[in-house]
Amino acid sequence: MRLNTAQRLSLNLDSHIVIDAGAGTGKTSTIVDRVIEHYLSEDQRATRILPKPTRPAQLMSGMIQSPASERVDLQEWGGLLPGEVVLLTFTNRAADEMRDRLRRTISRLKPGPMGDDGEFRTDPRIRNQGFVEQILTLLEDAPIGTIDSFLIQLVSPYMGKLGDALSRENVSDSGRNVLVETALRTLWRLPSASSMIGDAVDAGIPATIATEVLAARERVSRNYSGSRRASGVLRGLASKSVFIDEAARKIVAQNGSVDPGLLISQISSSADEQQISQQAERLHQIASEICQIIKDHIPSPSSVGWPAISRMSCLDELCRTGPPDDLWGQLRWMGHILTCTVSKSTLMKKKMTFFPRNKFPSDTWPPGIESFSKISDKNTKENFLLLLKQQIDAFSELWSSDTDQLLLHFVRCSI
Repeated sequence: MRLNTAQRLSLNLDSHIVIDAGAGTGKTSTIVDRVIEHYLSEDQRATRILPKPTRPAQLMSGMIQSPASERVDLQEWGGLLPGEVVLLTFTNRAADEMRDRLRRTISRLKPGPMGDDGEFRTDPRIRNQGFVEQILTLLEDAPIGTIDSFLIQLVSPYMGKLGDALSRENVSDSGRNVLVETALRTLWRLPSASSMIGDAVDAGIPATIATEVLAARERVSRNYSGSRRASGVLRGLASKSVFIDEAARKIVAQNGSVDPGLLISQISSSADEQQISQQAERLHQIASEICQIIKDHIPSPSSVGWPAISRMSCLDELCRTGPPDDLWGQLRWMGHILTCTVSKSTLMKKKMTFFPRNKFPSDTWPPGIESFSKISDKNTKENFLLLLKQQIDAFSELWSSDTDQLLLHFVRCSI
């Protein structure tokens, strides 16, 4: 590119300059040329008044194709290297453009008398082509970015000395991982007995919440079938604490406790009301079909109907009343349906087991109906299993898509 007088003056590396020009006048090209001058000029104010910084003895093997004889000893090079010239912009996009322009311009450089034929730009200060490859390699790690990113880069090595308390800002990623793992191991090792609550306090849990923390630990462990899976969940949450802190702020009352109303409001505000309503109706249809199939094939154990505290009685009542009109009520209603019909061990897993082994889940909550194996007539039993399997398949399909999984997340929140 042929430079005008103002642009040539900007290449004087011994002067401070300010570029004030309109769009399309060559500001970026001028800055790129000035930066390249810093790379190639072995006599400039920066190299005369500043001590020579520590430089890499050699670049990583395989990054440069030119033989060693075609390269320059970087420690002895008189000009500046890309890592020694700071280029700051206001946006990441501008920084990326600047780096790209530099890369393209440097790629055109060739040894030879000063000149530019449009394809290549020759410069006698480039003694061999290997030096161009070295500059391009170093350009990848050059401090070209926004003002914020540059300041963070300067301060980050000293973050640990900027405050007495540890925080996400002054603990390294590896250090934070160690702290999280140590905390999790300590949490699982604490005894549950109330008489030994002092161990939890000694471990750093405030005495005012120690009992609640241990109780929460037990709930999480039960829901995720053991400490190993629960640790994975807690580990993931800890890595996103910035989001958790913001979410917690929105659901905590002035006295510091979680406000149930605010919590419900936050969950409801994130859910799509129409999708929740449609899902509840589909689940109502499947659950009602299940109830009817059972009633048609398995008689009630007594003349007064199903036992009041049984799963069948609960499911029958939920189907009779149907889902409420409000969003939170619909989520809770679907949660009750799942609690009745899904095995507890899979209730919080990605793939739930609906009516395991073609019957209600077996645990301390009685099913309230006889097992289908008690059906004496073979045809009746086969018809029962066929109809039930169709509804089980429909239930699985109900939670199959990504949208369905998101809805299931909200249902589980209500549980």
